Amino acid sequence: MMIQVKSEQQVLQEGLQVLLSNMEPSKVARFWAACNLGSGDYLKPAILILKNGCSSF
Repeated sequence: MMIQVKSEQQVLQEGLQVLLSNMEPSKVARFWAACNLGSGDYLKPAILILKNGCSSF
């Protein structure tokens, strides 16, 4: 049996899509900041998604 592992960016995009589907973008941004998820390169995909919406994947 073969197991496919998603990349970190794919997992982050999927999680952010779930959040944006259920919360306002401003609340998602506050949640992201409160969890200190904006450190390192993880902020870049979040900014792109917040700017362009979930259809930008």
